[in-house]
Amino acid sequence: MRRNGCLYIYRHESDFAGAAAGRSLRAELGVHQEVLTAEQVAGLEPRLADIEARGLYFPDSINVSDPKAMLARLAAAATARGVQLLRANVASLSAEASGVRLSGPGLGITARTVVIAAGARSRALATQAGDRIPLETERGYHLEFPTDTPLLNRPVCPIDLGFYMTPMDGRLRIAGTVELGGLVAPPNPRRLALLDRGVRQFFPELGRPSSEWLGFRPSLPDSRPVIGRSRRSPGVVHAFGHGHLGLTLAPITARLVADLIAGRGDPVYYQAFAPDRFSV
Repeated sequence: MRRNGCLYIYRHESDFAGAAAGRSLRAELGVHQEVLTAEQVAGLEPRLADIEARGLYFPDSINVSDPKAMLARLAAAATARGVQLLRANVASLSAEASGVRLSGPGLGITARTVVIAAGARSRALATQAGDRIPLETERGYHLEFPTDTPLLNRPVCPIDLGFYMTPMDGRLRIAGTVELGGLVAPPNPRRLALLDRGVRQFFPELGRPSSEWLGFRPSLPDSRPVIGRSRRSPGVVHAFGHGHLGLTLAPITARLVADLIAGRGDPVYYQAFAPDRFSV
């Protein structure tokens, strides 16, 4: 986990002026943000092509340099505490007198409590629990370019292009755009080409990407996750729909879910995230 901030760059004064409302809202909410000159941006990121406008720096932002390694550490820590990890495809969920039944190929488990935290694939399971939740899939595209030395010191977002350039271990990741495309539609190569053209405005010397893919963001109409017990299956707890902020909001969501299951959560606090807030 790298605690070295995040940077927005505005290559046009009109873009900076148009973002005034966002800066004002963040200030009201106590978000630490610093407006930078072009010279200050160059001081933070000397390898970036020169910009003529401004930057917005978030010094408290944290990014992960290797998500796979982080997940491996989390899995090892959970296993060390006695957690049993199973890899299986859950095809069906049903509430029974003995508990909540999960089944699929080679899988059959009955549990007292089941937490649905399956990201963009949570909608079908929630429906089987009796809850109709209008979860949509925002598809985000990714390119990665191998790098011998880091090209950036922190995640950088060129606002006019709408993607992030994030330094990872041994590579530079370019990720972004929004596409409401569900789970089964094939990737759109034009989205990947858009990212490729965009990053070369800053790093024209990049070679071919080492990997490309799209990921699924679970998003809801009001941009708030669903956290709470099922309306029809009390043994099911929902914990999904964090949009673009799953990694960021996972720890606090875990605390909320643990408190809810243990019976120590304040019901008032969960109202904003209740599964029954949608009239569907």
